Amino acid sequence: MLTDQEGRYRWVYEMDMKKNRSILWFILKIVLGILLFLYLFLLFLCWKSGFSWEEFFWLSRIILLCAAGAIAITYGCYWFVSWRFQETYVLLYEMDEEGIFYKQSESQEEKTKMIAYAAAVTGTLTGNYGLLGAGLAAANSGTRFTFDKVRSVSSRPQDDLINANTALMHHMIYVNPADYAFVQQYICERCPDARIR
Repeated sequence: MLTDQEGRYRWVYEMDMKKNRSILWFILKIVLGILLFLYLFLLFLCWKSGFSWEEFFWLSRIILLCAAGAIAITYGCYWFVSWRFQETYVLLYEMDEEGIFYKQSESQEEKTKMIAYAAAVTGTLTGNYGLLGAGLAAANSGTRFTFDKVRSVSSRPQDDLINANTALMHHMIYVNPADYAFVQQYICERCPDARIR
């Protein structure tokens, strides 16, 4: 970790995507959470219309097949990105009194932008505006959040990870083990309204 004259801290984190799968688990939780919500919503609609047990099992099988497909696609995409990044995901961080800015390394940012633009073009051609939006959002070159907006902070030292959640964003801050305790304390001290876990 480096410090400049203005008191900003900078560090680079290189994540081995085979060993540290925290991003994969995060994506899987989102995908499966959406499917669970959809399943419960469909069950509610079926219950309101008076469905039979046969229809319940049919709906459950469809949702399970969708879940299996979503898991397979998520794993496939994760391993593709891992292969494109040569199994190392490199993040650059800058932390000051106000907050943290983070982004990918420039070489990986170019690869990500190519994938993101391909997704955006595919979304445009197919009329899938969700894919278009996801592609454009993925082409973003960095993220900054301020400590005063953080609502909760949780730590997972086994993954070198500190989660800082704002109202609309889930920020994953990776820190090398030697600096982990310092960064964790620095963040917690500057997030007065956050729930610390």
